[in-house]
Amino acid sequence: ESGVYKSGEGGRHKIASWPVWLDAQGVDGDVLRVRLRWLRRGGDALAEGQRWVEFGEITDSHRLMRLARFGIQATSKNSRDLSELLTRMQAIQLLPEYQLVRRQGWLDENCSAFMLGDQLIDGGRGDVNAEIVREGDAAIVDGLRPNLDADARRRWAVVAREVRAAAPWARFMLSACFAPPLLLPVGVRTHCIHVVGPSGVGKTAGLKLGVAGWGRVDSLFATWDATEIGAASRAVALHDCPYALDEWTLRDARHDDSRQLAYTLAGGVERVRADQTGATRQPRTWRLVVLSTGEVSLISDADTGGQMPRVLEVSADTPLPDALSRQIHSTVALREHGVAAVYVIDAAVRCGPARLRQLYDSYFANLTARVPHAEPRHVSYGAVVVLADVLLSMYVLHEEEQPATEWALASAAA
Repeated sequence: ESGVYKSGEGGRHKIASWPVWLDAQGVDGDVLRVRLRWLRRGGDALAEGQRWVEFGEITDSHRLMRLARFGIQATSKNSRDLSELLTRMQAIQLLPEYQLVRRQGWLDENCSAFMLGDQLIDGGRGDVNAEIVREGDAAIVDGLRPNLDADARRRWAVVAREVRAAAPWARFMLSACFAPPLLLPVGVRTHCIHVVGPSGVGKTAGLKLGVAGWGRVDSLFATWDATEIGAASRAVALHDCPYALDEWTLRDARHDDSRQLAYTLAGGVERVRADQTGATRQPRTWRLVVLSTGEVSLISDADTGGQMPRVLEVSADTPLPDALSRQIHSTVALREHGVAAVYVIDAAVRCGPARLRQLYDSYFANLTARVPHAEPRHVSYGAVVVLADVLLSMYVLHEEEQPATEWALASAAA
């Protein structure tokens, strides 16, 4: 009996075998969007689908037919009736209003809620309705979806403790992976943390473990083999999340395009370009931490190109145990993904910007005293990592605040 029916002078007849309806609306810029939901046959069971669409796509029967590729039963015979039904639904129903966002990260400057993948983290308040409009970055949205296995957090934490104990650089890099959500509340700009060390020291394994705390490594890991425009698009999609780049090589260091790519990513804004008419395009911006590894320095001794203030280089001088690296590559990075970041972000929401800034200021002062010769901007990057380290220690690894803080400060200073 399920489906869509229409009653008229000739009685009641079915116009679609599977239900389709609206259940929410929101404004995307100056465009009204509605959330379209439907049921369809998926093998031997029913499957439910949903998609945010422009309101104009349901008021125009021809445009509605194009949505059939997503599973809606819209055909040339029934699209006019379905369009009429959905238009009336929007007019007479009091649909809940949603805040529509186009990228990851904080919803506002007050840091009241954070969009991670398609999950809203609001500190348990439940008073914010928001969803991401998945256009162009669906792979990243899917990559940031957490593993729902209840034991994934514990298994990730076991390996994380071993990595943190193995070497100060490993602890620093792992914590740096959780620093991006803290940039806005503490007022630190986009930058790059580059880990330099010989092959086989475990740099890639350490970075993979940190990225796995956010989601699927295969979706979130990138290489330096990218165009500047492509890398900028990825950075926009990963707003307030880590941008992981692996293996900066001597070839990359000698390549002007790769160096410009590093400069652009660490700068947080793309170069100004013109559109097809010659008018200046509005440059896209992003706020994140670029995390890279390599066997050579990212900063040229001959020409820093302004990169020195934006890049903090860390020396990977102590290798991770081979067995630990193999475990990360073979199992942890593949299965235990996307759980740790949820807890760190939730803790940041609950703390609030004022408390996070207070902690950051104290860590900045402490690091300045420990490393008085360091560039102040580099100290600011280190202080954000210390803050991320403490939140990770307390809310994911269940460590006490005082010893966790001391270890985080010692690791950052080293």
